[in-house]
Amino acid sequence: MPDFQAPIQEKGVVVLMPYAASGAYTLLPQALDIARRQDGAGDFHLGIVRPENPMLPPSPYGMLDFCLQAVFAMQDGLAIVRAKQPGAVLEQAVFRGGFVQISPMGELKEASQLCAPVRINFQGLGLARFFSRLDLESALLVKGMLTADSVPLRATAHLELWGVAPRLPLQVRFDPAQFLRFLLIKAGQGGGISRAELAAALAVTSGDLPWRVEGKMDGVDPTLFGDCMADHVRARFASFGLAPQTGGGPILVLPAAEQFGSGTFLWDLAEPAATARTVTLTFDPLASARALVAAHGIEAVVSTDTVRRLQTGFVSLSVAANLPAQRQGILSLGVTVKVPPKLPFRPQQINRTVELQGPSDSGFMLLQLAPAEKLAYSYKTFVILQDSAGTHRLEGEDTAHEGDKLDLDTDDFPLTFIPVEASDRLLAAGALTCTQRYDAVQNTFSLTPSQPRLTLAVPRGSSATLEFEVRSADRAHVLKLGPMPARPIHLDLSSFREYGPQTLDIRCTFDAGARLLAVDLLPESSPESPENISVVALTPESPQRQWKWFAPSPFAPGYHYRIHKADASANPWSNVRSPFEPLLLEAAAASQTVGAGA
Repeated sequence: MPDFQAPIQEKGVVVLMPYAASGAYTLLPQALDIARRQDGAGDFHLGIVRPENPMLPPSPYGMLDFCLQAVFAMQDGLAIVRAKQPGAVLEQAVFRGGFVQISPMGELKEASQLCAPVRINFQGLGLARFFSRLDLESALLVKGMLTADSVPLRATAHLELWGVAPRLPLQVRFDPAQFLRFLLIKAGQGGGISRAELAAALAVTSGDLPWRVEGKMDGVDPTLFGDCMADHVRARFASFGLAPQTGGGPILVLPAAEQFGSGTFLWDLAEPAATARTVTLTFDPLASARALVAAHGIEAVVSTDTVRRLQTGFVSLSVAANLPAQRQGILSLGVTVKVPPKLPFRPQQINRTVELQGPSDSGFMLLQLAPAEKLAYSYKTFVILQDSAGTHRLEGEDTAHEGDKLDLDTDDFPLTFIPVEASDRLLAAGALTCTQRYDAVQNTFSLTPSQPRLTLAVPRGSSATLEFEVRSADRAHVLKLGPMPARPIHLDLSSFREYGPQTLDIRCTFDAGARLLAVDLLPESSPESPENISVVALTPESPQRQWKWFAPSPFAPGYHYRIHKADASANPWSNVRSPFEPLLLEAAAASQTVGAGA
């Protein structure tokens, strides 16, 4: 997991080190933008739904649906981490959830639904879908903005990133009920408190406090102590909540103190704890859509649908699932709804099943209820999964629900979805395959420029691993990653230590009387020419030097070397050498030679 202990910040780029210096560095995004579909168009849609008879239900409404993609400065981030640690690899931050708040630049009283905070469910990588049902006034307002010269809207996304809390050489002892009652006094209605307010409340180190610090606070900044304690509160007690008012930031929701009895908790702040912090980004939600409208007309992003009049007693239940696309091995998935009998008017149970079809992963079902009956039911998801072991039917849990709108996400299905994607520049470098293993199953998939993103599926509770193999176009070179625990992953050239900035340690042992050894160095990927050759000189006073170069291809990260000659003649170049092993040389007094095996 990324480590929140000491973030690296340079020129607007933020990188988190891996915990215990094991694994990849994590790059935070610099921006959000509307994601692109496979045809290159922005993934944005506004639907306006009207009834066939305007005098009868349902009332007209709108549906705003767009997909968000995080934007990362991968090349800048890689340069930063390679300067800190040669051979380090870099990955994009993976968010688990968050919410989006659309706010007007001015006053738009008729857009109350448009400005309500909307929870978004990330699909494993820097990709999330925003879906909001709007009243007709708000939907028509958005439609008008798509063709207007000015767009008085901005959007802010508050995203949760999980990592390891900072460590302090302290222990904190407290009674959980008293501790929570103290914090709830600082919180607002419903137990909501901003993280800044929570950290400030915990930064107090003296007075009548419901906790006792064990260890030396000398040299510990109270602000750092408050931040560390807030991380532990988020990990153990609080949940992530939506902004309580328009334009507000996220809150942490504290549980009631009555949920915990009196006793003693001991937090060792020196031990690692998984916690979540918030990353906030702003974006223009309509920019890509306006470009589509300008190029192809309003019909490219806005649709108008008419709902047929329902017979008396019938209710339409709409089902929509926020699921990642390009799902591998899933033959079918959907949901079964069961409405219990309503005596004496409806003695039979209603059973209906709808299969969710991509790309919208939505559907509807008609239910005939008793007069004045409230729509209350239970639902259970199902999946037909095909893998190397055969075809299986998996089912989720029975869940109670009510209302004519059923929204599902990945947690509702009996699967763990594992999105895997590769950047364009990695796929241009070579052919990429992914092997998934769990239980007795082994499946292999290919990622290609036309299909750079796949979603693998594993039965919930199964322990899976992933392995990746990239083969050069001439099939002469192969790079491998893994096996690694299955998790969402974005692969880029920066995922391989062989690509990008390289640093070589050069060390020389000098015999008595030897005063100088000069070495010519040539990157493997560079043609032999004077401008590509570097000369490094070593002396008994400076027997160790570093040489840096850039490897534009992960299949050619190495270098050649030779002993430098001052005259016109030249020694032969060595074979290609690895950049991850030091170059060890020996200098003799009579003749400058390279030690055997160096």
